[in-house]
Amino acid sequence: MSCSNNLKQLGLAIHSYHAAFERLPSGWIADEPSDEPGWSWGAASLPFMEQQAIHEKINFSVAIEDAMHQAIRETAIQTFICQSDMGKDLFMIAESAGGHHHAHSSSSGSGTGTGTATSGNVDDSDPKLFLIAKANYVGVFGTKEIEDDPFNGDGTFYGNSKTR
Repeated sequence: MSCSNNLKQLGLAIHSYHAAFERLPSGWIADEPSDEPGWSWGAASLPFMEQQAIHEKINFSVAIEDAMHQAIRETAIQTFICQSDMGKDLFMIAESAGGHHHAHSSSSGSGTGTGTATSGNVDDSDPKLFLIAKANYVGVFGTKEIEDDPFNGDGTFYGNSKTR
């Protein structure tokens, strides 16, 4: 029941974002297509889900991996986590061979991770980048492989998307 309530809250937040900006939040924001993925639809949705205080601590002109954002990256937001997920709230995000993050956090980055910070990590690639809060709900990139063309998904939430 709580997971369904979380989804309802996220849906309302995304619709409120659309009402304010006449589009859905981007899957993630990057200044250049060659840049690492950055702040996500989850971060953009925070003011619309009673998380304005956390949203205001993010400097969107500074990279997500910057040390100034460590506390934000590691803040688990319960609306993004299904209560049935008994795993730890943090995991180590990894970088793929193409230089893109594999998993993303809704609270600060972009999508999902359900592993622990020390073992059973769903993001088993190397090199590891930093600890990040997990999220159980993701924005759909589409049917293509995200690594192939991260800024041209055929879903709703891809790099710099502006879906209406």
